[in-house]
Amino acid sequence: MRSHLYLLILTLLSVQLTTGYASVLEDQLERELKGSWCVVLVEVYSDCTGFYNNNEFVGGRVASKADQRFPPGELAKIDKINLKRSRLDLFMSLAEPILTGHTDGPFMLYEERRCKVQLIIELPRDMGKNGSPELILEHVTTALETAPTLGAAQALESWNQRTREPYPDDYELTLAQYEVWKAEQINAAVSARAARAHQDAIGVTTHIRHDRAYLAGFAMGVEKMRSWDEHDCVALVEARFDRIADRPRDSNGKKGWNEGYRDGQELVFNLYLADLLQGCYVDPGLGMIMGYDSCKPGRKGWQFELDAPHAEPGYPPGPAGSGDG
Repeated sequence: MRSHLYLLILTLLSVQLTTGYASVLEDQLERELKGSWCVVLVEVYSDCTGFYNNNEFVGGRVASKADQRFPPGELAKIDKINLKRSRLDLFMSLAEPILTGHTDGPFMLYEERRCKVQLIIELPRDMGKNGSPELILEHVTTALETAPTLGAAQALESWNQRTREPYPDDYELTLAQYEVWKAEQINAAVSARAARAHQDAIGVTTHIRHDRAYLAGFAMGVEKMRSWDEHDCVALVEARFDRIADRPRDSNGKKGWNEGYRDGQELVFNLYLADLLQGCYVDPGLGMIMGYDSCKPGRKGWQFELDAPHAEPGYPPGPAGSGDG
C-alpha cells in the first residue's frame, strides 16, 4: 500500500515538474520571438478577414483552407506564440496588406485588407515538453528567418519584396461618382417609401366610420402609436406597420373597437413615417465615402458612422510598414 502511495506521489511530482518546465520553455521562446519581425520561408495562406488562419507546416509543406496564397518570402510580425507538446504555433500579421475589389451597382470598389496567419510548426515528439529553446528555435528556422526590426527583416535576401497593388488610375473620380450614385439610390428608396406611407395613410381615412365603438378604439390606437419613435433611416425605409402594431386589447372583443384600434395606429404610423423620412434624403455634397454605411437622420440629412475598421481618413492609404515596429 505504501509503495503505491510513493508511486502516486512521484507521478504527480513528475507531472508538475514537466508542466512547470514547459511553461518556462514557452516563456523563454516568447521573449525571443514575440514582437520580432521575420521573413516566412514557406508559402502561407490567409482569408485576410482579421482572423489568424491555420497553416500547418509538416514535412516541409504547408496545408491550409484559407483562400489567399502568399509565396515564400513574406514579411511578418510575430504577435504571440503557443507552445504545445509536439508543435509550436506562431501567430503572425503580414506586413503588407492586399487590395480587394467588390462591385456595388455599376462600380468596382477597392479596399485594403490586413492578413493574419497561424503557422503551426510540427516539432519532434516531446520537444515542446522537455526540449531546449535553442533546439526549438533551430527547428523554427526551417520555416522563417527572424530579425529584431522591420528594417533588418527587409534587408534579408529571403524577402520577396511584395507590395500592395496600387489603386486604379483616377480612382478618386470613381469614388466621387460612386458617392453621387449612392446618394441617388438612397434618395430613390426614401422617396418611394414616403410615397407609399402617404398612400397608406390616405387608404386608412377612406374607411373611417362614425361608429361609437370604432371611434373609441381609433382614439386609443392613435394614442398608442404616438409613442412610436425611430431615428435610423435604414429602419425607417424598411419599416412595416404589421411588425410594430399593437394587437387589440378590448376585453369585450368588439369587432368595431378592434378595427378602430388598428386603423388609429396605422394612420399615425404612416403620417409619422412620411414625416421622419424627410430627414433621410442625402446631399451628395456632404461627402459620403466608402466604409460609411450606418445611416441616421439629422438636421442636414443622414449621419454616417464608420462601418469598416480598415477605412482611414484620406485617400489613398499609405503603404504598410513604413517604419521599424
